[in-house]
Amino acid sequence: MKFQQRLKGVLLTLVTKYGGDSKRYWNLRWQLGYDVEKGLQVYRKPWENQIIQLMHEQHCESFLDVGCGKAWLRNLPGYLGSDLSLEVLKQNGLPCFLVADATEHLPLPSKSFDACASFCFLMHQSPEKVLIAVSEMKRVTKKLVVLKELTEDELEDNVALKPHCFLHDYEKLFKDFDGELVMLKW
Repeated sequence: MKFQQRLKGVLLTLVTKYGGDSKRYWNLRWQLGYDVEKGLQVYRKPWENQIIQLMHEQHCESFLDVGCGKAWLRNLPGYLGSDLSLEVLKQNGLPCFLVADATEHLPLPSKSFDACASFCFLMHQSPEKVLIAVSEMKRVTKKLVVLKELTEDELEDNVALKPHCFLHDYEKLFKDFDGELVMLKW
């Protein structure tokens, strides 16, 4: 099984030339069933509980999941999953979702969500694209931004991800956000 996942990853990278057409890459990735998120199962419940606590403390009633993928945070209050891949949004069974590329524009009114999150989404964006995505996240969010992105130390331990990831200074990118920024740890 591990070999099959690795082979799918190599084929996917070769076929889509990762870094070119993001929409094509992610749609094909989900069509092929290439899901590295399975390894994150052990972290999901603690992260979900931590976000629920943060939302309670900040009096948040709505939550935007930017680059939601499999929408594993779907049980959060006022949840809306947003992804550029229609394929993954169809697969994840959400009754309501937003097909949008946050690196271009989120078709949402300003300050329309109390909280938003990015889990391993921003790290895949080039410096030019991350500026737009962060700007859009700050624009649509009132109180709380939660991030789980790979740090330099974590990326050092994951050689396979290095060609596909950028190291961004998230605290600097969100420094002018009026609400609270929380970086989750492994």
